[in-house]
Amino acid sequence: MQFQQIRSATSIVTFGNVKFLIDPWLAPKDTCPPIPGSTNPELRCPVHELPLPIPEILKVDAVIATHLHFDHFDETA
Repeated sequence: MQFQQIRSATSIVTFGNVKFLIDPWLAPKDTCPPIPGSTNPELRCPVHELPLPIPEILKVDAVIATHLHFDHFDETA
């Protein structure tokens, strides 16, 4: 098994020959509002750029959303 963290909870898990995209948050940096109650309420989300191009991230066999936060159902994802 191989685990690759992309950004925040977004990751890719490879098990055998199957690749899973976990909790995709693909929005560009600073395009979502700040998270209420966070320690840095002025920071827009996501705070980091994606480390890979989206087409590369999407080379998977399945997508798994572990929870129903807005950041896993953004328009880009």
